[in-house]
Order: sequence, then C-alpha cells, then structure tokens
Amino acid sequence: MEMLDRYLNAVGFWLPRRQKQDILAELAEDLHGQIQDKEAALLHRLNDDELAEILNKCGAPLVVASRYLPQRYVVGPLLFPIYKFVLKLLLFGYIVPWLVVWLGFVSFSPSYRAAHPGLALVHTLQPIWMIAINAFALTTIGFWLIDRFGFTEKLTRWDPRKLPAPLDPQRVPVSSALADVVFNSIFLLWWLGYPHTFSISYALERAGIHGSWGTVWQDFVNNFYWPVAVVVALLIAVSLMNLRRPYLTRERLGIRLGANAAMAGMTGYILVTHLSAVHAQMTQLSAQAVTGSDAAAMGINIFMYLLLASICVGCIGAWTYSLIRMFRWKPNPEIAASAVRSGGAFVLLG
Repeated sequence: MEMLDRYLNAVGFWLPRRQKQDILAELAEDLHGQIQDKEAALLHRLNDDELAEILNKCGAPLVVASRYLPQRYVVGPLLFPIYKFVLKLLLFGYIVPWLVVWLGFVSFSPSYRAAHPGLALVHTLQPIWMIAINAFALTTIGFWLIDRFGFTEKLTRWDPRKLPAPLDPQRVPVSSALADVVFNSIFLLWWLGYPHTFSISYALERAGIHGSWGTVWQDFVNNFYWPVAVVVALLIAVSLMNLRRPYLTRERLGIRLGANAAMAGMTGYILVTHLSAVHAQMTQLSAQAVTGSDAAAMGINIFMYLLLASICVGCIGAWTYSLIRMFRWKPNPEIAASAVRSGGAFVLLG
C-alpha cells in the first residue's frame, strides 16, 4: 500500500537513527493488524479513504514520532525534532564552514599565528562563538514561544493522501539533471571564452571599465585552465547520462567523486599558495593603509580568494557525500534488469 509506505517514511524522518527500524517495524505491525481487522469486517480490501481514516486515528507523523522521543521541558516533544533539525542547519551550514576557514589560517599562515600568539589565537574565535550562542538562544526562544502559545495545532492538521512518496536515493530527478546540464554548459562556454567572447573582464573593458580580477583568480586560470574545462565537461556528460536514464550508477558516482576531488585539489592549491599574500592584504585594508584603486584591487583579490575557498569547501563536502554513498551502494533492481535485457551491456551510458 503506497499510502502506508509514505506514512511510515514520514514518521521515520523524525525518529532517532538507532531506534528507527525497530520503531517502524512495531508501528507497521500494529497498522497491518488494524488494516486486516478492518478488511475482515468490511469483506473487501480497503480503499484510500478507508485507509486514510485508520492513519488519521493513528495520528500525524510528527505526533506519532514524538511518542517515542524522550520528553523535553523547554521545547515540547512535538516540536523537538524540528528544533533539532534547525540547529543542525545552523551548525553545518554556518558554524562549521567558519571553523574550517579559521583552521586554514592557523595551519598555513605563520603571520596570522605571529599576530595572535598564545591564548590570543583562541580569542580570535570569540566572534563565531558569540554568533553561535546567540543563534542557539534565539532559536530556542522562538521554539519555546511557538510551543507556549499553542501554534503547534497547525502541525496536527494533515491529510494522509498528501504525504510525499519515499525518495529513491539512486534516482536522479530530471529537473536536477537538466539544471546541471544548463548551468555547467553556460560555465564551460564562459570558461573556454576567457578572456574574450564570454569573459566578464572583456565585456567590462569594452564598456570602458578597466580592472583586474586579481592575482588569485589569474593564477587559478593560468594553472588550471584545461583541467577545469575537462572536469566540467565530464560533469556535463554525467548529467546527460542521467537525463537519458535517471538512475545513478556506481560508474557515474565515481566520476563525480573524481571531479569533486580534482576541483577541491586545484582550488586548495591556490588557497595555500596565496594565503600569506591575501592575509597581508586583509591586514592592510583593515588598517586603512591603502586607499583608492589599490584598495579596490585588493578587495577584489580577497573576494576571489574567499570565492575559491567556498568552492573548495563545497567540493570537499560533495566529495565526502559521494564517498559515503559509494560505501553504502546497493544495486538497483531496475538497473540490473535493464542490463540483463540489453545483454549485460555496460550501464555507464545507460
């Protein structure tokens, strides 16, 4: 029953990972018992409306999941899974990237360590910890207010027929594959046109605006012009394969793994090479030692450095995610059946 599977999937989203399977097995057994009793009484298989009635009596997925969670005092059990999810977003979407950048300065910049000796180096973390504490406090207060003034009633208004279907981890959405093709194709055209037809610098110069993207970006382009083009072309090829057959294979996942590793390595090399120079420019700008066009040039160079740093962190995250998926890989029955029908053909190209 598709609706029952969607219901169990929705409940499982809020359950703790270690207990999820046992809880869902117990819940599924109870629901199957209710369904069988109802079918025996009605002498026919349940339709969607009759099944929805049973699931409605059982409760909304978040309400059911809250019954198996430990009781909280500041944030109630109904809201606690959402509260925990928001805190994770703050941690991994903001705090962790800042700590990675800080560790980069500490590890690769002797001048940064010299400017902050001893405990002063730890004190440089004060702004990020203050932001983390304020974000935690405001989030907690916000959820307490929602729980305190009864806004949780809206969470219990639901319809089992509108639950989303369980996601297939190996299925690639057509919209995602198409977006990858379009975005990477535009980037590749711009990259191969550098510094002519598709170059922003060239367009600015034709408009009478003269300037430079800085030594960081220029060094990246000069050293990795063709490697970046090859990596992006491979990503376009994988996305085209996903459009033809929207199931990710181990081979396509391996290509993405290698592409992310290559981009992380290339950007990381530039970051390490220019770390001292960029740090010196930051110091000069903060001390207002330069003004006018020199300050603007330094600002652009620093911006490009931070842009490459964000790309590097993103590629490392994508590489880690792909590696985890590679270790957890399970053959997809639909792909295997397709390969048998095609005489065991290699499924990389679909």
